[in-house]
Amino acid sequence: VVGISIDGTAAQEALDAAAPGETVTIPLVRTQPDYTEAGENGLLYQDLLSQCVTYISGSSGRLSNVNLAAEKCNGTVLLPGDVFDYNKTVGQRTTEAGFKSAPAYYMGQTVNEIGGGICQMSSSLYYCTVYANLKVVTRSNHRYAVGYVPDGLDATVSWGGPEYRFKNDTDYPIKIVAFTEGRNLTVQFYGSNPDGIYVQTERQRLSTTDYTTVYQPDESIPRGSTKEEVTPYTGRKTQVYRCVYAADGTLISRTLENVSNYSFRDRVILYNPADAASLGLAPAETPPVESAPPAESVPPAENTP
Repeated sequence: VVGISIDGTAAQEALDAAAPGETVTIPLVRTQPDYTEAGENGLLYQDLLSQCVTYISGSSGRLSNVNLAAEKCNGTVLLPGDVFDYNKTVGQRTTEAGFKSAPAYYMGQTVNEIGGGICQMSSSLYYCTVYANLKVVTRSNHRYAVGYVPDGLDATVSWGGPEYRFKNDTDYPIKIVAFTEGRNLTVQFYGSNPDGIYVQTERQRLSTTDYTTVYQPDESIPRGSTKEEVTPYTGRKTQVYRCVYAADGTLISRTLENVSNYSFRDRVILYNPADAASLGLAPAETPPVESAPPAESVPPAENTP
């Protein structure tokens, strides 16, 4: 139980100094309970508030980064009122910190970056935040839709922003459990749910934007073959509602959680120009060669300042 008290001496001095009819403000002192003994005795974290299990695809570097991010978040305890900050918890992604190079999004392109893949951990945390009915402080969706969580339940992060933060706005402490087994990432929130409430989400796709396939000539591509240079993404707009239910199934609240806009990205195929006809493409145009102007029309060179 949170304790509430006042400084009696300071309160009396404020009252004595007040004029007749004047309003006096006396601050309350809140004392948070010590959960250490209760946690050690197994009295806390008895309820599984939410859980997210996802598959870690991609390179060994990406797998290593996700595992390291999980290790840094595992065991975090949030007391009532505490705010979890993903970037502060995981730290800057550097090779010195143990992170490796792996694919990540940058300016709409897929590039190798130190710490690539850790958004899978932040997205799993956001998923658990929603289903544990906790307050989201700041969250941004990815530029392109991800495949490891449903649309609208991802959270992208980067050092320096965007950020992901959430608040324990319950009356009980919460513990984060995160670990990997093989290529599976598991994130769990444990706490106390005496009323037995639970959350379901309603996800609605509002629109989609299809990608197109773009062919680009490249003489380095062997004849008779093609190469996918850029993988495509279908654009879509999704809205998510958070629906909170009582233990008996009665709907308590239905609120808009977010509206997420995911961009499309065209598919780019490289081909040998000699294969244009077989692919049904027009021959690649060769830029015209411009002849040099007559010598007398060339202006005199300017002096370098």
